[in-house]
Amino acid sequence: MAYVDENACRQLGIDHKKLLSIARRLETAGKDAHKLGVTVFGHSGGGTLVTEAPTQLQLGTDTKVNVGGMVGGLWDGGDPNYIEMPVDD
Repeated sequence: MAYVDENACRQLGIDHKKLLSIARRLETAGKDAHKLGVTVFGHSGGGTLVTEAPTQLQLGTDTKVNVGGMVGGLWDGGDPNYIEMPVDD
């Protein structure tokens, strides 16, 4: 289930309702892709839509086919070093 940290949003001046709407749309897009047998991968500057390659085309650990993607510098991937915002009392 999509969620946002309302406390962190408030402290950072981000509209938590708009952010939750975005999170829900991303969640829906991911579910829709999954129904097609496609996985959404975000990475630096873009993203890819991948699915399993037919067994006869797989090469060692290369088992995915890039079937689409997103561009425009609006996506990122990897695991950034997150911090926790202090809790308001």
